[in-house]
Amino acid sequence: MPLPVKEIYAFGDFRLHPAEHLLTRQGQPVPLAPKVFDTLVILVRNAGQLITKDDFIKQLWPGVFVEEVALAQNISQLRKALGGSADDVQIIQTVPKRGYRFTLPVRVMDTALKGEATSQETPPEAPEHRSVGPMKRMIFVVAGLIIFLAATLSFQWITHPSEPRLLRTTAITTSGRAEPWGGIQVDGSRIYFLERHGAAWSLMQTSVTGGEPTAMAVPFPNTKLFGLSPDRAQFLIGSFIDLAGNMPLWTMPAQGGPPRRVGDVMVDDAVWFPDGKRILATRKSEVFSVELDGGNRRHWFSVEGAAADFSWRPDGRAVRFTVSDSNGDLSLWEAANDGGGPHLLLPNWNSPHAECCGAWMPNGKDYVFSAIRDRKEELWVLREPEGVFQVQATPVRLTGGPNDFSTPAPSLDGKRIFVFGVQNQEKLFRYDSRLGDFLPFPLSGMEVALSHDGEWMAYLDSAETIWRCRSDGSERMQLTSPPLRATWPRWSPDGKQILFVGKTPGSQLTPYVVGRDGGVPSLVAKNLYTSFADWMPDGESIVLDASEPSGPNSEMSIVALKTGEISKVPGSAGLIQPRWSPDGRYLAAVSADFKIVELFDPRRRAWTQLATARHLGRYQWRADSRELYFQDLLDPQQAVFRWNASTGKIDRAFDFSKPLIQAGVIRCGFEGFTADGSYLASFRSNFSNVYALDVDLR
Repeated sequence: MPLPVKEIYAFGDFRLHPAEHLLTRQGQPVPLAPKVFDTLVILVRNAGQLITKDDFIKQLWPGVFVEEVALAQNISQLRKALGGSADDVQIIQTVPKRGYRFTLPVRVMDTALKGEATSQETPPEAPEHRSVGPMKRMIFVVAGLIIFLAATLSFQWITHPSEPRLLRTTAITTSGRAEPWGGIQVDGSRIYFLERHGAAWSLMQTSVTGGEPTAMAVPFPNTKLFGLSPDRAQFLIGSFIDLAGNMPLWTMPAQGGPPRRVGDVMVDDAVWFPDGKRILATRKSEVFSVELDGGNRRHWFSVEGAAADFSWRPDGRAVRFTVSDSNGDLSLWEAANDGGGPHLLLPNWNSPHAECCGAWMPNGKDYVFSAIRDRKEELWVLREPEGVFQVQATPVRLTGGPNDFSTPAPSLDGKRIFVFGVQNQEKLFRYDSRLGDFLPFPLSGMEVALSHDGEWMAYLDSAETIWRCRSDGSERMQLTSPPLRATWPRWSPDGKQILFVGKTPGSQLTPYVVGRDGGVPSLVAKNLYTSFADWMPDGESIVLDASEPSGPNSEMSIVALKTGEISKVPGSAGLIQPRWSPDGRYLAAVSADFKIVELFDPRRRAWTQLATARHLGRYQWRADSRELYFQDLLDPQQAVFRWNASTGKIDRAFDFSKPLIQAGVIRCGFEGFTADGSYLASFRSNFSNVYALDVDLR
């Protein structure tokens, strides 16, 4: 009978094996992400023909809405992998506004799969009756070891499983309101997740195949589901006010009934033990275990930062988790099932570390997690070492856009992975007081800062790069570049310099200054670390908060730029994000838990509590220093309040009820003021949905 045939496509020095998901160049494998590889297959199979962008998207992302930028990224990665041809002809030709064409000639090679192998035996020679010396015996032993190792390696290579593959992506929700902080839980037929509605969150459930999500009956207004017990009889839940953690821990019957408090335990995250009799939890830097009644609390270990996202190995021998350090860098860790030996899982894989939120697959061989590389968050699979030589495998990328994917949760059979797919659509709007409505602002950025004279604006782009422009959007100039990541630009009083806090890979957040007209950003001082900095009114000094707002060095500091002299702001321990009023009359700051606004009078050298909020967002002085505006992000309308320096009274300046209700916006942020004094705000919509990824992990 005829043997099955595999198609191999040859072009230039390359060989493309679609069935093996393999591209080689002169016999050497060329690594490609799954969607990039699929893009190449479509091009090669239609060599010389124009393939429209719509045709690409229909074949690569069937049934999923994506933007053309995802396809453009695939083409860009392909061009880098393929390089240029010998005569410098573009291998992948762009047809403007239409699509792409593969230009190289392609040969199709049909290769039959061999079903059997032949061998020829040689009759053994008659043995010679001679003694074998020690040297010959050593040669025989070494030769035997070499043969054994070669056979072992060959067997491992032959039986080595293929790389994980993404087969299909299906949108489970479409509201855009799924909250990644809440995670995803799977009980077999249903999945559970949080949805954000303004300043409130609802615990939702829907079928694993999709459908209209419905709200669960829960005992608290904001309820986070940590997980289901191994016997599926109980939920482990926490009640929360904001996303800062510190939640009372409860258990609740899965089939309905009142919740039961786990002693007086407060947690940031928690997970059941594999036996369902204990709970592993974390609060701030401590990881600990407790019984279901909150008793027999046992300290496991402490981390430098905060731990979260615990996932037990299916055999119960170890647990993996995420650590967020004081710089905001995320890394994956592992510890034994008794808390022993906590260690970095991937110490040399990513720099800086940006891996988190992993989960074991049911097969016990694969661990899937999210990681940020090249400013894109994708899913990766880490396979457990197998065979005689237990060498740690290198993670393999599973997804390739167009969304950022995070927080994976596998189905019980391991054939699907449920994830959050994030498309960050954030735009700026200006409030028109005459119309009583928000209108689009002609600038795309975040953390916008207006110079004191109202002539210039500085802002961050999505790559955490600082730009400046005129207040009308003209004369745009990029002031910083990767790998330096910047945050919170602040104009000097004379409008000639910009102060910001930044970091490079492997470093801590530290203050920099860059000129309005460009130049190399300069460090304010060596070994000076902070999360926020602002100019003093004289422009000769800066004030900065402590990188850790607790402990002996938690006070804010004032640094003289010319001399480097450092002094402390009295009574400022535990306060962050200092902002001077433009006239120098007051220094404002907020508490580290973002619940209190404090005001410092340098003449009296005293602090006064100005206002409280459930969770403070951005706050900003008016240019004339007469008013201080601050936002309560957990107000039902995410309102902005105003303190009057003359009267000392606080009133509600405006809120975001209209965009939240009518425009379907998920989050609204107060960003300050425009040059004409109008309110500036950012609106975030279509933020996150739940997706199901069909995978092949054989």
